[in-house]
Amino acid sequence: MHVVGHAKGILVAEKQGRAGVRHEHIAARGVVTLGDAVSAREVVVCTLAMFVMWEMEPRRFRSDDAFRTQLARRVRRLTEANAAHYFDHIAGKGKRVYRDVRAEGRESVRRLVGGDARRVRHTSGAA
Repeated sequence: MHVVGHAKGILVAEKQGRAGVRHEHIAARGVVTLGDAVSAREVVVCTLAMFVMWEMEPRRFRSDDAFRTQLARRVRRLTEANAAHYFDHIAGKGKRVYRDVRAEGRESVRRLVGGDARRVRHTSGAA
């Protein structure tokens, strides 16, 4: 995957001591983790399903940025590396929670995962 290759390039530059933006490094680590754990086919199927949902039910997303954020979250959930488990003593059962990217890194993750989705203009409905 080209996206994973780009993310690996960011991490190599970081290891070589080149200056960079911290949240881009965090996003790159997340993309490489995803790329190592999940096949490209699964990512493509998930991404296409999200675009189909966006096309069929555009009101589910308030804006293009909201769509890109949910797309990045959904793709990150394809791997167990972004999930944690804890035991809820009140409910008496285990719970699964997903770790979210810090606020600074969300835009970088959206750009890496969503590509140029922010430039895609949603055109369903009347023209």
